[in-house]
Amino acid sequence: LLPGEPLLSRDNLASMRTPNVLSGNAPGLQSLGITPTALDSVMPPLLQQRAGAARFETWRSRARRH
Repeated sequence: LLPGEPLLSRDNLASMRTPNVLSGNAPGLQSLGITPTALDSVMPPLLQQRAGAARFETWRSRARRH
């Protein structure tokens, strides 16, 4: 299903006039004090915390069902 008319607003068209690809002149992560970390090393522990029935613990505690 597509949205109704118009498919693009005037604001959408105006934003498309500005390039949204980096030119290479922007500061890099290091100059911003950001150290990149591999996603593979960060996500497994985050996903394991909410795996299985554990993902419902917050709701159970709010409903006072443990």
